[in-house]
Parts: sequence; structure tokens; C-alpha cells
Amino acid sequence: MRLELELDGPCIRRAKITGDFFMHPEDALKEIEGALTGIQLSTSEADISERIEKVAASMNVEMVGFSAETIARLVKAAAGESK
Repeated sequence: MRLELELDGPCIRRAKITGDFFMHPEDALKEIEGALTGIQLSTSEADISERIEKVAASMNVEMVGFSAETIARLVKAAAGESK
């Protein structure tokens, strides 16, 4: 899984998730990418994960081989805060 971010200062302007993973329904990917828009790079990994989980729950999303936490870690890594 790969995450590309377009930034507007300390905020995410656009996010694009790519790679070899499975998600059902597939159109949920756009909603999850959209949920990352506006997030400050200083936002905690837990808060980012919670935001993604809310979108996933609202759409009854099944993620195979990754989780909201995986995406949150990618955001923090892109922000230079990987653990």
C-alpha cells in the first residue's frame, strides 16, 4: 500500500491510496481518501485512524490485508513521524 499526499502547508489537500489491497465496496476508497482531506499533519495517529474508521463503519467497509491504523501510519510516515 502506498499513500501520496498533496499538502497545503501543514494540512492534507489531497490523498491518493494505491497498491495491492482489497476493499469492499470499492467506491469507499474515495470516501476514505476524502476523509484525510483537511487533516493537519500534527494530528495523532489515533485520531487519524478514528476518522477513517468512522467512514468505514458508515459504509460497512471490509478491508482485507490492511486497516485504518495502517493508513494512519502511512500519513504519519509521510509527515516524517514514522515510528
